[in-house]
Amino acid sequence: MAHKQIAGGEKVFCRRNLHFLYNWLGALNSRWGPPTPGLCSYANPRDTFHFTPCGARKNDHSLATASVAASGRELLGFLPDARIHGSMVPEQPNRPRVGIPWRTTEEQSKGIREKLDYYFDAIRKAGAEPVEISLEQAPGDLEDQLHKLDAFVLPGSPADVDPARYGASRHGKTKTLDANRDKTDATIIAHALQRSKPLLAICYGCQILNVCLHGTLIQDIRTEKPEALPHGQTDLPPGEHKGDLHHSANLASESRLAKINGATRAEINSSHHQAIRGVGKNLRITARAPDDIVEGVEWTGDSNWVVGVQWHPERMGDDSFAKRLFEDFTHAATGRPLASHKNLECLTGAENKESIRLPGLEPSE
Repeated sequence: MAHKQIAGGEKVFCRRNLHFLYNWLGALNSRWGPPTPGLCSYANPRDTFHFTPCGARKNDHSLATASVAASGRELLGFLPDARIHGSMVPEQPNRPRVGIPWRTTEEQSKGIREKLDYYFDAIRKAGAEPVEISLEQAPGDLEDQLHKLDAFVLPGSPADVDPARYGASRHGKTKTLDANRDKTDATIIAHALQRSKPLLAICYGCQILNVCLHGTLIQDIRTEKPEALPHGQTDLPPGEHKGDLHHSANLASESRLAKINGATRAEINSSHHQAIRGVGKNLRITARAPDDIVEGVEWTGDSNWVVGVQWHPERMGDDSFAKRLFEDFTHAATGRPLASHKNLECLTGAENKESIRLPGLEPSE
């Protein structure tokens, strides 16, 4: 059986061999009975499993053992007369897999992960497994990957959503555009809404969510709303402030955000120069800054967990509201039943599919 060698001499099986191993374990069970005597026990391909040959005593590591990592990427196995690294029992056997696209095509090509890893760390702390989504996949490959994921986080980005997507000309302050990021996020949003998969959209992610549902954006708060509070570094004189700004936010009563926070007022960070102008279909504004700038929206099309926030909870450290937001999102992903393919007219309220700004349903140009 083919395998790869890694540092330390441990053997790691190629992913293509996993199905062979599952079938082999199943054959062992069929021939010698259920795993009660200690022959083998295993769950689905995303869960850890272990096996011990017939006759082995419980906790006897002198015989061969194997463990499959929850991600399916590693298989530490067949280490004779050696103890397996790590626990043989998964700590969280039902960890949802959360897809997170790269922030920009440039960061992906250069492997720049510093800010992307804030999202990965927040998802891990909330009890889920983050999975990166490439911005340069072929459409079919992207769809295949999305079907294997349970929920999605759309991260912030130094790029701006292409204003052509909401019928506006490009403002002088609109930054670099990233067509790959726009298209990837639009595909994720369509998939999440159609399949009732939880979606947490942050900063740029909140804006592209709004645009995909026929909303519009303020392209530069400082020039279009000069009376507004500072919401990011570009709103301040050069060199005046480093790090995220902070201000309060008013949360709508009975909103998901207010329930998660336990109050209708919250302190949030702020690092954006654009914001929602016209809210998208079946989105409800549930958070505003004191200057009335939209800071959060929630999906009302059905009971699916879909929340967009303009701030950056992934960078708020030990803030209890930020932690509970990710935990509530992960809980929704963990308990999500299998969803059927939905009719998009029901989701957006559109009269026909050609009026929906979602991948594969846009009118021909």
